[in-house]
Amino acid sequence: MYRPAYKLFALATALALAGCMLASGYRLPYADPPEVPPGELYNFIEDVARNRSSLENSIAGRPVRGIFIGHDGCDRVVVISLDVCGAGHQYAKNFRVCGNRITQTDADEVTPSFPDDVDARAVLTNTRRAALLYGSQRMRFQGYVIESRRLGVIGRKDCAPVETIITYDGNLVLEDVREICR
Repeated sequence: MYRPAYKLFALATALALAGCMLASGYRLPYADPPEVPPGELYNFIEDVARNRSSLENSIAGRPVRGIFIGHDGCDRVVVISLDVCGAGHQYAKNFRVCGNRITQTDADEVTPSFPDDVDARAVLTNTRRAALLYGSQRMRFQGYVIESRRLGVIGRKDCAPVETIITYDGNLVLEDVREICR
């Protein structure tokens, strides 16, 4: 026998769950990405996009590094919090700058880590060495984009600092600066 009270109970339960999901910040998969409000973070992201290069600064008293990672109709910028690097982990957020609108692009995404196999290491090494010789180099490997650029002049030991940025689907996978030698 079917009772109308069950309908009311099911509706109340569904509404309660929906309220809890909204209160906890849960978003539907196709919801608009969160927009960055005007302020320190907004200005910093805008500066990185305008300069199209890496910058360091502090936001709310915390050190951050902004990295320009490309242009896909809009500028792509990553902001890394430098004071939460415990155990070798960094906290990074990916943003998209379209005119005056800045949105976070990775709120619901998990970016895959760069493969740790012989072919991947070879491509990474070749990209860094080519950047040392020619100033910059960009290669693609299994959906990843690897960009390296020399940050200084080659010194007496044929070495120079090289910045490497690896992205996947427009989101940061790895960023580092290390001295590379011929």
